[in-house]
Amino acid sequence: MSRLSTHLTTVILGLGSLFVLCCGSEDGQVAASSLPQTTPTLAASPTPTPVPLDPQAILNRSGQAMQRLNSFRFALTHESGGTEFLPGMIVKEATGDVLNPDRISVSFDGFFGDGYAFRMSMITLGADFYTSNPLTGKWESVDTGVSPLGFFNPTAGISGMMVQVIDVSELESSERDEYLLGGSLPTETLAPLLGTTLKDETVNIELSISTDDFYLVEVQFTGRVSPRDPEGIVRYITISDFDEAIVIEIPE
Repeated sequence: MSRLSTHLTTVILGLGSLFVLCCGSEDGQVAASSLPQTTPTLAASPTPTPVPLDPQAILNRSGQAMQRLNSFRFALTHESGGTEFLPGMIVKEATGDVLNPDRISVSFDGFFGDGYAFRMSMITLGADFYTSNPLTGKWESVDTGVSPLGFFNPTAGISGMMVQVIDVSELESSERDEYLLGGSLPTETLAPLLGTTLKDETVNIELSISTDDFYLVEVQFTGRVSPRDPEGIVRYITISDFDEAIVIEIPE
């Protein structure tokens, strides 16, 4: 077969196929099933970028979250040494429960100036105040104005602290679930936690705040707060068990 014949055969076959495609349906239209089906693609909506909170906004939201709490547990610890709550009475650690609005249970561990270790506890129920004798362990009802630990009020200390941070800034944190804020605090703000404090001074602080619920979970204090503090002293307050069931009653 010549090249011309071959070419004509190809053209005729092509035209025949086109005729069948066009006339294959009764109305002369191309059958829908014979055409490729396409599904329109909708453009994905862009995911909005969350606006980061500034440090002061984080601090404010944390303060509001802490004020709404009904209960929590806390611990006051020292990197080394302790705080002299009274002359010759050094408290190394204080742990306890708070049931708002006016119930507190605290245990203090420390030593007297001569190295004698002690442990004593305190319970407040509204206007009623009880302490355990550090020598006998027996509970006694005491007037808050007389008790050497009558100043201790973690709720007031934490609330005051949250609204008086100076020059707050956000620090880089190694934890993904926390905001880490830095700043300074007037030392007198800590009187409900540490008793007698320096006047007209500040202490450096770091606050760890949960990104989930904005609860304050830890505060680090670096520097002197009380008159007898050594230079460079470091304290921590850790807070936990938010709104857990806590019972504080009159001691036996």
